[in-house]
Amino acid sequence: MATTNSITKYEGELRKAIQDRIFPMRGTEVILDFHLAQFYGVETKALNRAIRRNFKRFPNDFMFALNKSEEEFVKSKFLTTTWGGSRHGFHAFTYKGIAMMSGVLTSAKAIQIHLLIVRTFDTVRQMLKEDEDFARKLLSIESHLASQDEKIYAIYEEVQGLLEAKSKPNPRFGFVQEPHAEYKATKKKQTK
Repeated sequence: MATTNSITKYEGELRKAIQDRIFPMRGTEVILDFHLAQFYGVETKALNRAIRRNFKRFPNDFMFALNKSEEEFVKSKFLTTTWGGSRHGFHAFTYKGIAMMSGVLTSAKAIQIHLLIVRTFDTVRQMLKEDEDFARKLLSIESHLASQDEKIYAIYEEVQGLLEAKSKPNPRFGFVQEPHAEYKATKKKQTK
């Protein structure tokens, strides 16, 4: 991918490229073997061969093989051809697996890339943690607003009841004198 001297020169671009290749899978952040091979500047099969020689260093929480549905996801997201790609399946490396990789690949370039990948993993993990905190705060605000909505609705119902009561005519209070019988009779004749 880049020579040792140009790694420091293009560190920001490399970090962005690495960050784009880290994604969540099985509840943790991972990076795929063919992406690692690109960053280390080796072929994927050479990387996997080095991993197989040191297989005891990579238990399932460090590295795991993808199942069929995960492979389909990876192919749809990262691979553009239908005939190319790995014939032996893909492997995903967790943060711990990347840390263990330092004991397997020991060239100067591999060490610099390894440090860059580990630092980028830390950055991504921090961003995800901040996203979790933000999501937790947002849920708290939503639940608070929901309780406020209930209170506002109760107030609205009370105001609505008061407005309906006010629109009804008030009953007459005090002494009401009945009109005289003659007055009632003349009133009836006038309306007819």
